[in-house]
Amino acid sequence: MPETYYLLLWFGVCLLFSYLIMWLVVPRKWLLSLPLLIHAIVATLIADALRARYGGSTFVSVLDVSAGIAITFVMLIPLIEGVLRLSLIPFVHASEARSRITDAVYWFAVGMIIPFVFLVTRVFSRYSGTALLPALLATAIFALAMFLILHRRGARRNMLLPLPGYSLGMSIMLAVSLYYGIQVWSGASALAQGAPHCVRSDARIVTSILDMTPLTLISRGIFEYHAELIVEAKPKARAHNWSWRNLIFTSIPPDHMQSDGCSEL
Repeated sequence: MPETYYLLLWFGVCLLFSYLIMWLVVPRKWLLSLPLLIHAIVATLIADALRARYGGSTFVSVLDVSAGIAITFVMLIPLIEGVLRLSLIPFVHASEARSRITDAVYWFAVGMIIPFVFLVTRVFSRYSGTALLPALLATAIFALAMFLILHRRGARRNMLLPLPGYSLGMSIMLAVSLYYGIQVWSGASALAQGAPHCVRSDARIVTSILDMTPLTLISRGIFEYHAELIVEAKPKARAHNWSWRNLIFTSIPPDHMQSDGCSEL
């Protein structure tokens, strides 16, 4: 424990020193990254402690999402404000014009990346994909509709750009998720070769492609694999596990099988 306090103190000193340097040499807008970085670190530490003691929960997922969004802002602020501004110098000579373009791209990118934070943090992994994916699509449509309504009423344009960014990012994420869901379904069908089979995710049997996407199938409590395909072949059932890293089903040794058939799940 004393070593932990020493490391935290050392980290705090380094952070304050870095902040002082930033205050002297970088635009003030970049300094927003410090409280966001602190929030991301604290939220991650609390989430890890709760996960180790009590397991996964909705509150832990919310902490993970908030930390992910904060890290997104921390990464985007220097990247957008720095790299993009420098790349515009040969093409846009007016400083104010470069600032407007940079701000617009920044806010649009923030909204676009947030849906992928949902995917990485697995915040929706406990929900049924047949209800989740249509609901997320509805949020993308709603965000775009709100942008169009508020834009017509003369609201500030840059602050509204996360809405169409979110709509586009969510649409891309859902399309990619559905594509990989089809990969899982087709892989299971190919291995089964017409034999009775089922795909198990934790204690549930998933039958819809919408339940086989990275949003849901990736973490429902199984530690060794993301999903288990059981093929009721004769004389003994075969089992395979799905890997998102390799995008294939691989055979499970008989002594590692969780059950002898789909009817026992």
